[in-house]
Amino acid sequence: ALLHEYPEKVFDRVMNVNVKGLWNSMKNEIPLMLENGGSIVNISSIAGVNGADWNVSPYSASKHAVIGMTKSAALEYATKKIRVNAICPGFIMTEMLEGLFNSSNDPSKAEEQIRKKHPVNRIATPEEVANSVLFLLSDSSSFITGIAMEVDGGYSAK
Repeated sequence: ALLHEYPEKVFDRVMNVNVKGLWNSMKNEIPLMLENGGSIVNISSIAGVNGADWNVSPYSASKHAVIGMTKSAALEYATKKIRVNAICPGFIMTEMLEGLFNSSNDPSKAEEQIRKKHPVNRIATPEEVANSVLFLLSDSSSFITGIAMEVDGGYSAK
């Protein structure tokens, strides 16, 4: 739906899940990390980096908020040895995306259109996104905080 067509109830649900849910998670995680430090990886989206032209304004706004909260928390807790980052995936081959393809008139064409949005000419696997999260959680990323890592096969570079 276009922005002006979204029911307030849908808008509120998107914000409650993606923004308030994140805030609640961090509010409860951070006190447990204050003594020994730690790493938090939030999930945003490419729609939170550049916006989206697929009629998802509330979703896009909520994912921008995820990035804002991530960056602010990273600054607030850096001296407490808590790193906070976000992953911004592009399209991922999940059951939900496959369902969208299958609900179209031409599933192969729908998949091809999404695939071509990524310069690498394919759709990410869930494992690729998980590996990025694992990297940000690991000691290999000990000097990384406050970033929104785009895991999108070059989609955001266009």
